Amino acid sequence: MKKRSFKIDFVLILTLSFIFALTFLTRFGEVVNYTITYASSFFVFLIFIFFIVDSILKKRPIKVDIYLLIFIVAVGFSIIFSHYKYHAFSQFLNFLFPTLLSIIILNSIDQENFKVVLNFIVFTSFLFGFVSYLFYYSYAFGQFPSISLYGQKYAFVSFETLQSLWQYNNAFGAFLILSIFTSMGFVLLEKNDVKRAIYFIISVFLTFLIIITSSRGSYIAYILSMVVFVSILHKNFLKALLLEVLVLLFAIILIPSFASPFTVDVILNKNTQFVQFVQGEQNVSLYMRIYFVKLSFERFLQNPFKPIGIGSFKDFYSLTVNIPDKIRFDPHSLIARILVETGIYGIIPFLLYVFNAYKVAFKNLKNASFVYVGLFSGLTGFFIHMCMDVDSLLPITLVYLFLGFALLTFNNQKSFVLSKRVSLILILFLVLGSIYTFKTFIASVNVLIGDNLPIETRIEYYKNGIALDKNNSTYHYLLGQTFKDLGDASSALKEFEFASSLNPLDYRFPDGIGQIYLDTKNPLSIKFLTRAKDLRKTDFDLKGLVALAYILTKGDINSAKTLISFPIDDSFSNTNIAYGFILLKEGNLGEGKEYIVKGIKANNKNPYGQLGLAYYYAIQNNSKQVKARFEYLKNLDLILYNAYKNDFAKYLK
Repeated sequence: MKKRSFKIDFVLILTLSFIFALTFLTRFGEVVNYTITYASSFFVFLIFIFFIVDSILKKRPIKVDIYLLIFIVAVGFSIIFSHYKYHAFSQFLNFLFPTLLSIIILNSIDQENFKVVLNFIVFTSFLFGFVSYLFYYSYAFGQFPSISLYGQKYAFVSFETLQSLWQYNNAFGAFLILSIFTSMGFVLLEKNDVKRAIYFIISVFLTFLIIITSSRGSYIAYILSMVVFVSILHKNFLKALLLEVLVLLFAIILIPSFASPFTVDVILNKNTQFVQFVQGEQNVSLYMRIYFVKLSFERFLQNPFKPIGIGSFKDFYSLTVNIPDKIRFDPHSLIARILVETGIYGIIPFLLYVFNAYKVAFKNLKNASFVYVGLFSGLTGFFIHMCMDVDSLLPITLVYLFLGFALLTFNNQKSFVLSKRVSLILILFLVLGSIYTFKTFIASVNVLIGDNLPIETRIEYYKNGIALDKNNSTYHYLLGQTFKDLGDASSALKEFEFASSLNPLDYRFPDGIGQIYLDTKNPLSIKFLTRAKDLRKTDFDLKGLVALAYILTKGDINSAKTLISFPIDDSFSNTNIAYGFILLKEGNLGEGKEYIVKGIKANNKNPYGQLGLAYYYAIQNNSKQVKARFEYLKNLDLILYNAYKNDFAKYLK
């Protein structure tokens, strides 16, 4: 047998090492997502340059899935339809670097190291799951207080369930499915009893972790993978079924000793809600998932040749949908996302890519090993889950999805010989991409570090980040918020306005401008807050902020009343406070105070609530309470404090 090149092995080791690091470093958050995107793209570009150079020197053809290649071109093409091309390009990178990794894997594995890569997936997920579980265990059982506090602070554990280092239980659960069934395949494949026991223990432990995530989507995907696994292994049906039953049984047995009773309550409650939803009862979380898919298909059918652009769904959804929903912002389906964001250009090659992968896999399954069947079953469950949740927002899930398809099809892909001219052009683009992503990576690191620093130092880091990446609207917004916290209204306005010029459909920017004007008693606040309200139709409480602008800048309670709908939801902080102001002005002091307090309970950092109480106590001539409200107000909103302190001067002496 021909000895493999050391450099190819080195590329594979380098690639797997990168995927291992990315698995542990992935987090959920706006700024950290930019950091992950740019850092990942930078390192993958460098690895891919090395891969191309090695292929040229060895005169080795490169295997490529042509449908995946067309798909990634279509994703890049969709950028031209986006209203905010900077963000669209960053989302394109989140599809590009997993694609490049899958090409490297496709060309770096053979029958000999196929199982090495599968073992990498299994043991990486086991180690990742174990570290994640440590945070859950320390929280649930009161052990290791420092670890427990850290896990709660960064949402590795929340709502009494395991969220994982990714801070998102559903994506974590889906990832585990890929590993569990691959591990079960090894249980059936291995002849060594010790190895079989190790893989069995891993399968049990990871199944236990899925249970304590309370992820209903993962439960469904897990069951579907079980069905696929035993269906394919029909000649070994009883053996495969017994293995699945034993794994699930032992995982359940672990629950009383290693899971909190509160977690069990959450699991039972969520699954009861699911059953009730199927039976016809309303459940917002489950209903919205169906609604998102329906909305995506409707938008696609309206104009399949003019998509909204990759990464643009959040602003499109907020602008067009008039339902109360402040926390969801993604189609909750990879297929629906590709459909609405890339249109017919992206959905056709993606479906062909998936179809071709399964076509090749079904051919291979006729004579496949147990571990190949395990990979196929786990990947199917993983992919199904990605089609009913927001997993693709974490690029690590795309890495494992494309990696899985590459493993299924590595022995049946077309090869191409790159000419030196094409190779040089490709390398040139990758070098330019590396320079750009390195610069933006350093920018995001500055902003990320700044988030956790004292306010004066934070500004310096934010400015450093903006100097390297001036087109990121989020960085300008964060700097504007910091200036606002310092009481510097003019500098805050400048940053909010610049952010709005970069992304005119992000409601946060006119909202920030409007609040500055509101704090300084400027009627222009009505214009900008109305703009924010129109851009964020899913946040009904923004109407309350516009109502406050009418009251505080014009004294117009009639216009304010037209923006308030009854009954007022207890969670609507601004609306409750606005109605409290109206009642105070109408002389209904007791009820006015009640509504203001209700608004403060909904958001205890809402400065307008403290201002409202100050007005109430001023009417009562209670100087002590007015002073207390203004002391609190000073900590919440310095600009608002400075604008109104003279109005209450006699109470603040």
